[in-house]
Amino acid sequence: MRILTAALVIATLVVTGQAKESTEYAGEVTASALNLRAGPGEAYQPVLRVPHGTRFVVVGVHPNAPEWLQLKIPGGFPAWVAANYIRKTASGDGNVGVVKTNRLLVRPRASTKYHQLAGRLELGETVRIVGAKTTAEGDWYQVMMPERFPLFAHRKFVRNIGPAKLALVKPKTPGANALKVGGKTPRVVSTKEDARFILVEKTLRKRLIAAKTAADIKPLKRSLHELDRRKLSIENRERRVSLWADMLEKEHNFTVVEIKAKEDQVQSELDARLAEIDRKYKARLREIKKEFKEPRHASRFTATGIVKWKPDIFGRHPEYRIEKAGQMRYFIIAPEFDLARFSGKRVGVIGITDPESGTGFETVMVKRIEILGNE
Repeated sequence: MRILTAALVIATLVVTGQAKESTEYAGEVTASALNLRAGPGEAYQPVLRVPHGTRFVVVGVHPNAPEWLQLKIPGGFPAWVAANYIRKTASGDGNVGVVKTNRLLVRPRASTKYHQLAGRLELGETVRIVGAKTTAEGDWYQVMMPERFPLFAHRKFVRNIGPAKLALVKPKTPGANALKVGGKTPRVVSTKEDARFILVEKTLRKRLIAAKTAADIKPLKRSLHELDRRKLSIENRERRVSLWADMLEKEHNFTVVEIKAKEDQVQSELDARLAEIDRKYKARLREIKKEFKEPRHASRFTATGIVKWKPDIFGRHPEYRIEKAGQMRYFIIAPEFDLARFSGKRVGVIGITDPESGTGFETVMVKRIEILGNE
């Protein structure tokens, strides 16, 4: 009986703990700055960077990553969608767009290489457009996402401050509850490596803006990679990830443009080469046709010499050839003529030669043959 009672108590505690974990409450950022991510893990891109004291509603934890809290941002937050799926309309409250496709994907940045956010915008749903951007992939709109779209943060940087309604109450520190896209360099530098990172980041940002090709990005990536991220504060680790993502995005855009330029160049060279081959082919064809239109007693022959024959290696069919000065010069093929009657005679033939017969000698397909006299 005592064992059964203990089991019931433990089960009650477990269920109670789960219920408490799933109950919504107000969370407050305890770090000097915190990235809110598209998914439960550092592999997901940051969508928002918020300062110390920012409040939001914690609605639960991710079932596969219990260290990551799922958040609801009062008033929503900005994210990116492909512009061709949004119909822009006039409104007295800024720009308003209407979704014109089913289940529209939403991303933390203006590129398809970034993770999509949990959930999708539905056909006919209205969103407020707060920004626009054109990339190598096309046009994008930055829109305010409804509160039903979750973001994620690690639980060690979020403090439970009570009922969910407190997320709507501004903290005492002025401006501490303002949500910010991107972020600024943390004011407090905890290590020498952090101080070095701040200087390097400023330089790399300037060089990234000035970059003109994908090759310009590579030395920037090497410089950033040389920084030991393990010695950085959590805030600067997040900033390093953000800078790295910006470098990859710009490198990708440059690479797409450069590959397209190389494809166009190769295609142009190929077209020119094919045109030259076609020109030579047509010129040769005209020469052959002209040869066959010459008078019967033309003095120009493809080959001249004495017609000889001998059995092939199996002794069945004779092979005819033209010899000159006692040496073989050509094989001849003439299905329209009885070559036996030309055997031993000096002839001139007009025809098409094939230097790739595989015998080491040219083969002549005879179109005309004339007896010129004996040697």
